[in-house]
Amino acid sequence: MSEPGKVQRISLQPAYLIHSRPFRDTSLIIEVLTPQFGRISLMARGVRSATSNRRALLQPFRSLLISWQGRGDLPTLTAVEEAGKALLLDGIHLACGYYLSELVQRLVPGGEMQAEVFALYDRAIRELASAADPEQVLRLAEVQLLSALGLLPDLHSDAGSGELIEAAARYRLDAQVGALRDDAGPGTVSGRTLQALAAGVWEDRQTLTESKAVMRRLIGYYIGDKPLKSRELFRAYAVKPKDES
Repeated sequence: MSEPGKVQRISLQPAYLIHSRPFRDTSLIIEVLTPQFGRISLMARGVRSATSNRRALLQPFRSLLISWQGRGDLPTLTAVEEAGKALLLDGIHLACGYYLSELVQRLVPGGEMQAEVFALYDRAIRELASAADPEQVLRLAEVQLLSALGLLPDLHSDAGSGELIEAAARYRLDAQVGALRDDAGPGTVSGRTLQALAAGVWEDRQTLTESKAVMRRLIGYYIGDKPLKSRELFRAYAVKPKDES
């Protein structure tokens, strides 16, 4: 966070817009993800006016360079320019992009350096824009995001015995404790699925589907009871997910 009373002047920081809301008649309060400053909120004054040329740039999934200045937790956007060719997402890939943006908004703390989070978000959005398999893109991005934030439990070994995860065994995965072997209990996951999550590689649909349920539980633990609004987009595209993706 910026020091109280100190004017902060930042120039041409790479950024993605992850959320915006109207403020008064012609302005926006925007949230952006940057590598050096993480998730930050900015006042974008006058961008909704008829004469502003910034509104067209302040769109989701556009790679931007932005500048800002001000005191406190809501400095003012002073400049914005495009950092490359616009990324075009549509259909389910667009819904996935909004889902990732909402995860970043809900999980990433504000005002802290997040170079790893920015890189994984950038990579995931570009893969979605190239029409890659959205399920695999989301699972990998979810795992990488939780890992970058220090929220991912150990997926390589049994938290009770210390032994490596066995593909043929079943485990109960606890967000705080980790994986515990449980061959009979409900809500367990295969060791093969945990291995796939740890490696970020899915060779079949079964482990990919089971990974979806695992990540739903882990992410749900951290975001709490407030539902993700991006679920509505999946419904709009006639997708009926069992979780937030």
